[in-house]
Amino acid sequence: MFEGMKFAMISPPDVRLGVARAWWQEIEAAGFDALGIPDTPILMREGFVALAACALDTSRIDLMMTVTNAQTRDPSVMAGLMRALEDLAPGRLSFGFGAGDSSTYGTGLTGTPRAAMAAYIQTVRALAAGEEATFGDRKLHAAWRDWEPWRPRILVSAHGLPETRARATELVRKGAIDAGRDPESVEIWDVVVVSPGETVEEGGCMEYLIERIGGMIGPVDLTQGVQKLEQRGVRNLLFVGIGQDKRKVIQTLAKDVVGRRGGSGRSHERSTPMPSS
Repeated sequence: MFEGMKFAMISPPDVRLGVARAWWQEIEAAGFDALGIPDTPILMREGFVALAACALDTSRIDLMMTVTNAQTRDPSVMAGLMRALEDLAPGRLSFGFGAGDSSTYGTGLTGTPRAAMAAYIQTVRALAAGEEATFGDRKLHAAWRDWEPWRPRILVSAHGLPETRARATELVRKGAIDAGRDPESVEIWDVVVVSPGETVEEGGCMEYLIERIGGMIGPVDLTQGVQKLEQRGVRNLLFVGIGQDKRKVIQTLAKDVVGRRGGSGRSHERSTPMPSS
């Protein structure tokens, strides 16, 4: 069951970090492949500080920034953050970028146009690779001491309804081919909202949302739900736990999904869009 699938858990630092760090260690011990930390200023503790704590508290699990944005940090600052985190957990990090949403609305900013986000990501990549980058009318060049240029793993977040997934996947494959990449090397993660409960209302959502956002809310069989997604061709699932008892979400997924997996694989070449299932 679930052979070849990978499972990740987003665990936001929306509580005291001492509590969140215990959750993160539990996620690794449960056998999840990756752990995601969102960057949502004002609503949560600082995302990159939290990711640094994850890097120090874990040893095996991949770590994802899920996700940050291209507005609240200059690309030179972002590149330095990424470099420092790579020092703490070499080979385990992925950095996700999105247009904005919760990572910008609390700051009074708006979403980032696609062209602007592409230019930002290209600048960050160039700095990480030790290349000179032009960002607007500025020329930037990394000059950190005692470092080697590297290629960070970048994720790009996308949202859509279930019926748009096939089209999104097609566009990703075409983009990879146009860029001279093997489309199979581009990993796609589908996001699923999970909130166990005795009733849908207790889970925190209505039946309509279960169908429209790919959520598993209320009294649902998580094993069966993931099997249905597997049959639809989904291979990598990024779970978002909601509700009052987030630790219960972690433990339930560990028992009903991750613990029932027959096999898994790991890849370190990722450039990962994340459409909703």
